[in-house]
Amino acid sequence: DYQLNIGADVFIEKMSNVLEMSKESTLDLIHKHGFDASDKKRSSQVAYVDEDITKTLLDIARPSLSELIEEINRVLIFAASENHGESITEIYLLGSLAHWKGIDKYLDKKLKISVKALCDPLEPFYMTSTDEKLVHMHSPDMAIAAGLALRGLEENE
Repeated sequence: DYQLNIGADVFIEKMSNVLEMSKESTLDLIHKHGFDASDKKRSSQVAYVDEDITKTLLDIARPSLSELIEEINRVLIFAASENHGESITEIYLLGSLAHWKGIDKYLDKKLKISVKALCDPLEPFYMTSTDEKLVHMHSPDMAIAAGLALRGLEENE
């Protein structure tokens, strides 16, 4: 095992340093404008400014995104070798990055594989729960913990 130091915190820290802004302000920009300039309406001056911000954010994030893409490609190659040449057909984004508008489309285009953001992978559990806390909980960031917990269940059976 080795540690991959590519996550939302690393992206935000690098981007906030380049923008010379606080991490909170950088994250607010990312949430507001995202990484998909093609998703913007071009009918007003405000939309044009938003498109410029989106493109700038993407330019700043590109080196970190390239690192992430390289690592994903390594994992895809490893997975194919472990699965007797059968390749992975979909990638699911979880955690904080899944909230970033357009990140899934960007990775999908660069990796040439379907990438889907699962902003709330535990949503099916809310519908059946009578626990008020669970019904109101926003869980995208809990998906990784839930996955690890489920893996632990498999190992202990």
